[in-house]
Amino acid sequence: MKTFAHCALSTGAAAALLAGCGGSQPPTGAPGAMPQSFARGPHGDGASSWMLPEAKSGDLLYVSDRSTSKVYVYTYPQGKLVRKLSGFISPDGECADKNGNVFISDNGNQDIVEYAHGGSSPKALLEDRDLEPEACAVDPQSGDLAVTDEEQSTASPATVSIFRHATGSPTLYQSSLGNFSYCGYDDKGNLFLDGTNGYFSGYETTLAELPKDKKRWIDFQVDEWLAYPGGVQWNGKYLAVGDQENKIYRFSVSNGKLRKVGQTSLGSVDRVLQFLIAGDDVIGGSLDSGTVDVWSYPMGGRPLNKISGFEQPVGVAISGAI
Repeated sequence: MKTFAHCALSTGAAAALLAGCGGSQPPTGAPGAMPQSFARGPHGDGASSWMLPEAKSGDLLYVSDRSTSKVYVYTYPQGKLVRKLSGFISPDGECADKNGNVFISDNGNQDIVEYAHGGSSPKALLEDRDLEPEACAVDPQSGDLAVTDEEQSTASPATVSIFRHATGSPTLYQSSLGNFSYCGYDDKGNLFLDGTNGYFSGYETTLAELPKDKKRWIDFQVDEWLAYPGGVQWNGKYLAVGDQENKIYRFSVSNGKLRKVGQTSLGSVDRVLQFLIAGDDVIGGSLDSGTVDVWSYPMGGRPLNKISGFEQPVGVAISGAI
């Protein structure tokens, strides 16, 4: 099973591959040494976006940093920095499809930016106007792209935008919940979302399902109190739901009900928003610690290794090489 090389890397200007990560010197074009070839375009400003040639040859880990307005790209599982994408205002949640395309929710620009695997400039730009995209998920069956949108006011219904085949203009689906945060599809095309009920309900965390037929919402009663909603992912058998107090709960889903069957505690970090289960690993950005860490899944505990030097890492996605 793939894991990061067990060492720490840095996104800072003095980044170097540490001993134990291949024993090599910093690659040409690492932060602080701009290569001649760099991205230009609506989400690549030409001044700080760049790439390394090996970026397309293997799997890639994309990490969005809300504070720096950048998305950093690493080889996976080696953890070598090969690209930095710019031109965002507030990049948030990320997701990837089976073809290696990566979707980045740019909350500040009110759009979703699509990059092909290892691409240096956007493949497509999906507008989510009048809404503020926070996170996304791709239906493995249809290729539809679901995007959660932050609430516009305490009276606004929770909204998820669904782009058919990840193109064109979205269809909006609204729930009675106050706000959606993160979302994830299961292997049958059912969409699961977490969020809060809004100010007048004390911002109680809730979970909902938009079934594949999209004819009705299912609002779940949850037998576990969640402090604040985090990532959502179907792990092949159970629904994994994150709590930003560094826990991931596993729920069985049956007859419109959720039942807790286990939990994973993510140690040594603060405020993990989005997470990504990748086989026997779980990867997540720690908003307050400024690191992207990898833990054993579902064991959790202390991180196996990390990438450090971020300011506010939020989104994580793995783009598989085709």
